[in-house]
Amino acid sequence: MSRIISPAIRFSLSRYTICINMATLACLGNPLCIRILFESERRLLAISVAGKDEFNSCNVPEKLYMTSRNELRITRMVLTEAFRVRMNWDPWKHYRVTGVHSPEHRAVLFELNEAVILPPRKKSGSSTGVVSIVSSDIRGSL
Repeated sequence: MSRIISPAIRFSLSRYTICINMATLACLGNPLCIRILFESERRLLAISVAGKDEFNSCNVPEKLYMTSRNELRITRMVLTEAFRVRMNWDPWKHYRVTGVHSPEHRAVLFELNEAVILPPRKKSGSSTGVVSIVSSDIRGSL
């Protein structure tokens, strides 16, 4: 029996990282460029398909889809700090939010009010299964 994986994101605030699982990208058709949108009042985050040169877009490395990677990591201090402050999250905890695919918007929506605190992770000497993007790979700012 195969396991169904839901679209999800994880916030690692102490590392200024947002981790997007592969199910989220698969819902969007495995795009080569995404955008993170945030509606502050409703605390709704959306990850949508973006054009290559659109403001606040982020390239997804093609090699991500050719490997057995399990998530895309975006490291950006300004972005993660904005979420931490708005959500009043503890900077030393990790949060996970499950998303819902919205085909008509070509996006996956995440209600940040539904975030769950993850238990501390055991340290491993390896970072297999991830591809990282640093802030210089993102056009524009939030």
